[in-house]
Amino acid sequence: FRYQGWLALDDLRHILRKPHSPRGRVEFLGEGHYAANGVTVKGKYVARDIQMPYDWFHDKGIESRGSYQVANRVVTIPDFHARLLDGEIAGRVTMAFDGLKWRAETHAQGLDVAAMLHAVDHDNFPVDTLHWGGVADLDAVTTWVEDFKRMESRGVMRWAPPEAPQEGEIPVTARLDYDYVVERKYAALRSSFISTPSSRIDLEGPLGVKDSSLQANIEIGDLLPWNDFINRIRGREEAPVRITGRARWEGRILGDISQPTFSGHVRGGEVAYGGLYWDEIEGDITYSPDEFRFEHARAARHGSSATLDVTLQLEEWSFRPESRWSFHATLQRAATDELQELFGTAYPAHGRLTGTFTGQGTRSDPQLTGTFDITEVEAWGVPFDRIRGRLELRRDEIRIADADLRLNGGQIAGNLLYRPEGRETEFDITGSSLALENIQRIQTARWPLAGQLQFHVRGKGPLESLRSEGTARVADLRVGKDRLGSFDVALRSDGRRVHVGLTSAMEAGQVEGQLDVTLSGEAPFQGDLTLRGVDMDPFIATGLRLTALTGHSSVAGRFHLSGALRRPDTITVEADISQLKVDYQYLKLENVGPLRFVYRREDVRIEQAHIRGPETDFVLS
Repeated sequence: FRYQGWLALDDLRHILRKPHSPRGRVEFLGEGHYAANGVTVKGKYVARDIQMPYDWFHDKGIESRGSYQVANRVVTIPDFHARLLDGEIAGRVTMAFDGLKWRAETHAQGLDVAAMLHAVDHDNFPVDTLHWGGVADLDAVTTWVEDFKRMESRGVMRWAPPEAPQEGEIPVTARLDYDYVVERKYAALRSSFISTPSSRIDLEGPLGVKDSSLQANIEIGDLLPWNDFINRIRGREEAPVRITGRARWEGRILGDISQPTFSGHVRGGEVAYGGLYWDEIEGDITYSPDEFRFEHARAARHGSSATLDVTLQLEEWSFRPESRWSFHATLQRAATDELQELFGTAYPAHGRLTGTFTGQGTRSDPQLTGTFDITEVEAWGVPFDRIRGRLELRRDEIRIADADLRLNGGQIAGNLLYRPEGRETEFDITGSSLALENIQRIQTARWPLAGQLQFHVRGKGPLESLRSEGTARVADLRVGKDRLGSFDVALRSDGRRVHVGLTSAMEAGQVEGQLDVTLSGEAPFQGDLTLRGVDMDPFIATGLRLTALTGHSSVAGRFHLSGALRRPDTITVEADISQLKVDYQYLKLENVGPLRFVYRREDVRIEQAHIRGPETDFVLS
């Protein structure tokens, strides 16, 4: 007899109730013979538009053709041929009717590696994002029963780089010696490797849906090509992070391959992860959908180093606001400039930080405590020998306790609390034996200052309306080589206005003054400064660079100041000088009657001035 027909595999799925069977259409023709010893059939078939809709293998457009013969309850396809994944498979296929047992001995060539990875891509193992490209061949023996049940395959697959890589495609070379058991969702690899121009992966052991224990040694010379893969594993909802540098990982892939645990030892060089950077980083890492641990770790950057242990609680690879974490780190001479880059700040403060820090809490409510010691310090132009203290950080506050700043024999000590959200602060700070000559920001070539400063100041409240009080004393103030004396300052603020008072203890003369400033708007102020017989020689000698003064100069009078600190052009000085005496070599001058002038908007208006000397007498008004 002769026959010819076609079969829609979808119909077969319904008739035989085999929902996992492939989809497609098969056309066939042939002839058969009846004989005493049974029936023999032979023919040819063509299968088109075959679809494989499985989680771990999904492809369509597969074609197959060949001849077949049926005898002794066995179907044999001696010249099986298929086209899939842009390549070809040829070989011998048999099926025994008893138990519907299949066996295929095949050789594949010209398979497209990119298409292959796309076919096995899975949300929990997104190999498609590796962007590998190549041409694969395969020698395999595959068995299964019925509609691909209990399928097992053993073979060797070899990948070679493509002759002309597509844009964005990474050429890959590999040798994968495998056993694959579909029902157990399990594959075992023997002495296998995958290599790209900048990486190599050596693999040995089982990889399965439930019981993976794959030994992997991964050497990556450039992490950038791996960014898409790493970021996809982190989760689609997570913002991508740029990762660069080189790394080596020796460890195992454990558990469910759709939710794997990576456990091993990692070593990196010149590694950047978002805004973080290390010259070297090394430690034991465990990474799974519900946990990240980095233990016994050491990181180094630009001469500084840190040892750390980090644990993050994850949910489906994501570090969520409610996720808990813990952290312990010891820093050695870490550059504060680099730490400021990490936290997005740029204060004019520099130094080398050594300290021990412990952190815990959740991502939305972190807590960090520690002790620190900063050397080689320069802050706002002032060099310090060192800064020590205790640090406490929470989401809504920064606290520095027992701070101790040393500066050429001087000391600043105290406590500081700052709440960034409300811009509120609380502090109590004491300074002693601070040498003015070491504070460069107050020095000029014409007016070099020296003396000993001590102070105590405390305050509380929002920065814009700070309540504070304090005192300061400058002992033995000198301008150039001349000593003026000592000065005391008292400060008091109710959060709306600040009052500053000034008194002096001088060898010659006296200085008193007060200043009131409103802490709002343009910061209006007014104040008075009274001089009584103040020696002018230090200012004349230093300011005018005169030497060998032959006489004594002095001034007495009252100065009234007013204006707005935020508008310097409004500042006004009204002077009423009762006594002015200048004596230098042949120049001898003194005032007759009050000397009055007003300074406003860079203009000086003289209201009254009568200056007289041995051979001088002039009047201005």
